Formats: sequence, structure tokens, C-alpha cells
Amino acid sequence: MDTIYRALIVCTSHASFLSKPQKTGLWLSEATHFYDELADRNLPYDIASPNGGPVPIDERSIDRRDTTNEKWYNNPTFRQK
Repeated sequence: MDTIYRALIVCTSHASFLSKPQKTGLWLSEATHFYDELADRNLPYDIASPNGGPVPIDERSIDRRDTTNEKWYNNPTFRQK
């Protein structure tokens, strides 16, 4: 019997810092580059956050020059996970 692996990507639930008035969130490339490796190997995955619901993305991390970020940021299936 073949073993089927499944990855769990755990991301932040916080959209702002508690101690200062500054926005934060997931640094996009931390998820997209890891996910790209999973996709290359056809490994299934789930994305979760401690509080559930949408994962906030740190706007400063959306680098359009990063082709991996661009590919997955514009992918509706990835964005809905």
C-alpha cells in the first residue's frame, strides 16, 4: 500500500500588531514558494490559520517581480484555500 502524504501550511491570523499601529500578515513568498514545491511534486495540501478564516497578507510582501508570487497570487484556487 502506498503512503499518501498531505502537507499542512499553517499561516498567521493576525492582520496587525498588538503593540503598534502597523499592519502585518503572511509574508506571501513564505507560502507561495513552499506551495510551488508541493505543486511540482503533486502533493496535496491544506492551508490553515490558528483562528480559522482568511489569512491576511502583508501588503509589503506582494512583489510582482517574484514570478512565483505572481503565479499563485493570481490563482483563484490557491487564493480560496
